[in-house]
Amino acid sequence: LKLFRLDPITLHWTSLSCQGTGQMDPVLAAFTEIQTAAASKPKCSYKVEAVLKKGWRWAQCRACRSDIVKDHVRFGCSQGASYSWWCLGCVTGDIVRGVVEEVEAVDGVDGFMDLPDTLKLEVKMAFADAQVRTGEVPPVKVALARSIAGVPTPCVPDRRFAVHVSEATLPRAVAQSPAVSHRSTAACRVEVVERTGWKVAQCRVCEKILDEDQPRFGALGNEVDASPVPHSWYCFDCLPAEMAGKVETAGVDVTEGFADLSAAQQQTLRAAVRKALTLGEVSPEPLAKKARTVEPSDARDAKVLEPSCPAGHLLVDLVAEDGYYCSVCEGDVEQGALMCGCRVCDYDVCNSCKPSVAHVEVLPFSDAVGMQDVSVALPVAAVDDSSRIMMSDLLLCEQRMTAAPMPPISDVYRVELVGKKGWKWAQCKGCKNDIVKHQLRLGSLHGPYGAKPYPGGKKTAGNCYSWWCLKCVTPEQIADMDAKTGGVCRLDGFAELPTQQQAAFRRTLESFRPSKP
Repeated sequence: LKLFRLDPITLHWTSLSCQGTGQMDPVLAAFTEIQTAAASKPKCSYKVEAVLKKGWRWAQCRACRSDIVKDHVRFGCSQGASYSWWCLGCVTGDIVRGVVEEVEAVDGVDGFMDLPDTLKLEVKMAFADAQVRTGEVPPVKVALARSIAGVPTPCVPDRRFAVHVSEATLPRAVAQSPAVSHRSTAACRVEVVERTGWKVAQCRVCEKILDEDQPRFGALGNEVDASPVPHSWYCFDCLPAEMAGKVETAGVDVTEGFADLSAAQQQTLRAAVRKALTLGEVSPEPLAKKARTVEPSDARDAKVLEPSCPAGHLLVDLVAEDGYYCSVCEGDVEQGALMCGCRVCDYDVCNSCKPSVAHVEVLPFSDAVGMQDVSVALPVAAVDDSSRIMMSDLLLCEQRMTAAPMPPISDVYRVELVGKKGWKWAQCKGCKNDIVKHQLRLGSLHGPYGAKPYPGGKKTAGNCYSWWCLKCVTPEQIADMDAKTGGVCRLDGFAELPTQQQAAFRRTLESFRPSKP
C-alpha cells in the first residue's frame, strides 16, 4: 500500500470494481509480481567488524585466501545464517553496488558505527578504491588468480596458504578493455605513509610494518594478467634491483608521487635506486653450475695484489652512506655507490683509487709454508670463490698435510651452535648468563679451564663440558686450546658449524690472539 500510495479505502473500492468483470485485480497482480521477484533474489545482509585478538572468530578472506588477523578489518556478506568474509583489499565493485542498494552508504552497514575513527576511515577509503569502471576486471578475480599462482598480495600477512604451481597451471589471462590500458603504464609509485596503519601494507621483502612519515615504493605490475591490482609496497632498503632498473630507465623524476616528496625524501629515493642497482639483482632461480676447467700450474701459482689499508688489513667491499669520502683522493663518495674500506682503521677508498692501494699479496696454498712471520687480522688467502680462511689456519693445515701420521680430532675443547631455546642449556662460566639460541659457545672438558675429569675417564653427556660464550673467552684459554687441539681446524665440532659461523668463530679467536710485531 505504501509503495503504490494507496489508502485502505481506495484499495477496497478498486478490488470491488474488478469483481464480476473477469479482469484480474491490478493491485493484487502488482503485489504478486513483487513477491515473486523477492523470492527469486534472496536478500543479502552486510557486516563490518574489527578482529580484536588473534584467532578471534577466525576466517579467511574469500578472495586472496589469507588470514584476517588481529587489528585488521573484515567485511562480511551473508544470504543466510553465516557470513563470508573479505579483507578490505579485496572488496569488489559488486559488493559496493550491493551496499548502495541495501543501505545506500557504507555508514549504514551493520557494525560500522562500532569501529574506531581510524578504522572507519580505512573502510571508506577501501570502498572508494573499489569502484570498478566499465571494462575492468573486478579485483576479486585478480586476487584469486594471484592466490592460485602463489603470488603474494599486499593483504596477505600470512603466506601459509600460498599455493605454488607450475606455469602450465596458471589461469588464462583475463581480457582488459583498452579504455583502462593507460593505467598499466603507471607501474611504480612512491608515497609517504601519513599515519601508522594507513592503507595497511607490509614491506614485501622484510615484512616490516611501514611507520608514519616513512616513504614507501609501490609496484603495480601483475604477473598473472594485465589487469590493475593493488600495489605491492617496499621500503627503500628492500627495493628490488629489477624495479630500480625500470625506474632509472624511465627517470626517477617522472615516478608517480615523486613531486609530492620533500627534497630530502627525493634524495633518499635516488640513493636507494643507486644502491639497488649497485648491489645487483638476485635471481630467484639457482645459478647454473659452471664446468670445471683445468688451469695451468703457473696461473694457479700467480701472486695477486689485493687492496689494503696502511696497517696491512684487506679492504672489504661496502656501500657508501651519507658523508663517506675517499681517504686517498679525499673526494666525497655519492651515497649508494660501491666502495671498499677497513672498519678497524676507518680507512675508505673509492673505486677509482682502489688499484693504487693494492699492496697485499694473496699467495697460493703451496707458497704459504714457512711464512710464520706474517701477521694479519683479516682473511688474506682464498682457496676458492666461496670460502676464505685465516693465514694461521692455512699454515697449520699445510704443516699437518706434510707431517705423518695425522692425529685424531681432540675432544678436550668443543665449539657448538645452540640450536634451540633450552637445548643442552648451560650458563657461561665467565658472565654467568644463559647461552641462548643461535649463539656460539666454547666448551672445555677438563684441565685448568674446564670441569673436573670424568670418573674413570669415561665420557657421558655433553653437559659435562664447562661452557663459555665468545665474549668471555680469554687469550690464555685460546693459547691452551691451540696447544691441546693443534688449531681451530682440529677443534671438535668446528666442521659441523655453518660457513658463516665458522668465519665468525675464526674472527673471534684472531681478536684474542696476540699480534706479532
